[in-house]
Amino acid sequence: MEWIRTLIRYGLFPTVYFGMSAVVIHLASTGSDTWPLLPAIVVGVAMLIALCEHISPYHAQWRPRRSELMLDLLHYGVNYGVKQVAVLLMGVVVALLPKGYGVWPDELPFAVQVILAAIAFDFVLYWIHRVSHRENLLWRLHTIHHSPDKLYLVNGEKRHPFHQIAEGVPALALLIVLGVPSQVVIAFLTFLNFNMLLQHANVDYRIGPLKYIFAGAETHRFHHYRNIRGNVGIVNLAQIFVPFDIVFRTFHYSAPGVGRDEAGVEYLPKFPNNYVEHMQWPFSGALRDRYVTRSQRAT
Repeated sequence: MEWIRTLIRYGLFPTVYFGMSAVVIHLASTGSDTWPLLPAIVVGVAMLIALCEHISPYHAQWRPRRSELMLDLLHYGVNYGVKQVAVLLMGVVVALLPKGYGVWPDELPFAVQVILAAIAFDFVLYWIHRVSHRENLLWRLHTIHHSPDKLYLVNGEKRHPFHQIAEGVPALALLIVLGVPSQVVIAFLTFLNFNMLLQHANVDYRIGPLKYIFAGAETHRFHHYRNIRGNVGIVNLAQIFVPFDIVFRTFHYSAPGVGRDEAGVEYLPKFPNNYVEHMQWPFSGALRDRYVTRSQRAT
């Protein structure tokens, strides 16, 4: 059994991040219709990671209860749907634009274009994410994502749809202005789903020096450290590329990692456990007063 855990520890990340991403890039580069093939691949990758979570968890105590899993699956389904609608709308917008707009280097190899799109997208996400931890309304929207006291693959998409839109629309708008081809965007967004699943995975996997390049679970867990709005600071904000955090001085990593009782929001020891209240949370002071500790009610 130990050899299986070792295989997961060092093989899961490259298999998904590089192997499955290469498959997706190849499929998208052919220009053929990728629906519903790419969503099916995302489901397959999620099932693989779920199996790895069962065999080799980072913290056994982070396995979700049934009620938590059902709620997080609802979040995942809604937000994955938002992404699919965004891709459709992007296609409509692009079709209305004149041909030849933008400055995108579409003569480059398809894989290189996907990487460039990821860099541009992640740069916008980094700054919106950073502001989301500073600006009050955005933080209330973003609180849902930080509310869990355990991290596992599904709750990477535990977020308010309005915050998903606030992050995604400006980033997609940049890709449209640059003139990124739709197939490149489709390939990138599928890769982004792999990234989110791995980032929150409750799997004891390691990526070695690559953790200073790619935002895997080893570093991203520190972003969910319980005292994130307190004296630890706001760290590891990049969704994909850690160099953004290094350059803008928001990177943190230290062994042995985040403990089993160290995730969540410090002043929210309890948080509503139903979807309707999650949707109401940013806009209902009365609801927040029921859960937020007295010292933090101003936020």
